[in-house]
Amino acid sequence: MKIIAFYLPQFHTFPENDKWWGKGFTEWTNTKKGKSNFRGHYQPHIPLNKNYYDLVKDKNVFPEQIKMAKEYGVDGFCFYHYWFAHGKKLMEKPIERFLSDKSLNIPFCLCWANENWSRRWDGSEQSVLIAQDYGDEQDRKNHIQYLMEFFLDKRYLKDENGSPILLIYKPQLINNLDTLLTEWREAAIAAGFPGICFVCQYPQNDRRIRDMFDHWIDFEPAATTAIPGDNFLRAFRICPKYAIEVGFAKVLQLLKIRTYKKYSYEDAAKASSKRPIEDEKEWVGAFTGWDNTARRGRNSIVYDGSTPERFEKYLTTQIKKSICAGQEGIVFINAWNEWAEGAHLEPDERHGLKYLEALKKSKELCKK
Repeated sequence: MKIIAFYLPQFHTFPENDKWWGKGFTEWTNTKKGKSNFRGHYQPHIPLNKNYYDLVKDKNVFPEQIKMAKEYGVDGFCFYHYWFAHGKKLMEKPIERFLSDKSLNIPFCLCWANENWSRRWDGSEQSVLIAQDYGDEQDRKNHIQYLMEFFLDKRYLKDENGSPILLIYKPQLINNLDTLLTEWREAAIAAGFPGICFVCQYPQNDRRIRDMFDHWIDFEPAATTAIPGDNFLRAFRICPKYAIEVGFAKVLQLLKIRTYKKYSYEDAAKASSKRPIEDEKEWVGAFTGWDNTARRGRNSIVYDGSTPERFEKYLTTQIKKSICAGQEGIVFINAWNEWAEGAHLEPDERHGLKYLEALKKSKELCKK
């Protein structure tokens, strides 16, 4: 079985963030701003021993994270990768350093976060800072040549055929998707690979797009929470309580009774667990929790009531579901370090190492 955790690299300063958000801005700046929206609301999330690390300045962070991940059963990281037209990159320093340092011995893959870079964090969705432009043929060639440096690394995750695994966050946004996938597969074949194992990350109900991909992921909690909006009857059959809960949260927001959406983590996990795998292309997901109050304030989405015990039960079910589907227990976890979105395996002041311990117990239970 393999447990892969999504990894956010925005824990260091870079010029664009200094310009847009103020000098010295990192993901920790967001995280520290978290304030409770209701009684008992867990905010802010504080890393254990107030370990507000810097992925560029502190060379010990990656080795310590890798040691911790391997000790508790995380088999690899999926790093978010930010690339815009004309070779514009953001947050590339940590993953490029990871690539160059072969002593950082843990498998990894990349997820192209292919959205516009906007002021979403302060609620200004339409204020685009860097537009995502997919460019021309030369742009696509430059991008795949850059990615190939990672694919050729022995640590890079491959599928059963030996093709490097590349996630694309929202492929439906790419206007020349057919062309891009074809050109990149051909480039991989020319480099000696069987192809590229393309994986769609964010919930995608367009079968035409899904069919272009080798796999798609249950990116939780979005994958389960999206179902009632698309097909309420299907969601009701899977988990009536959670389907009604999602609908109720939307009504409260529409009526301006509550500006934030609040769901039960336990109910969301139960709905995710009960949701059947549709076909062999689907890879199972799980989430430690989700609460983007630190980024969105009173307009946040909160999955309330996550505990290590509930996460352990949920993850155990998801691993077993994957195994029963013949997938050998592949699960993508949201996330290793999404601190400002309340989704982190990394230890915090409230729970210490208990989420990692829960992950380890889940894997041990599923081996029996």
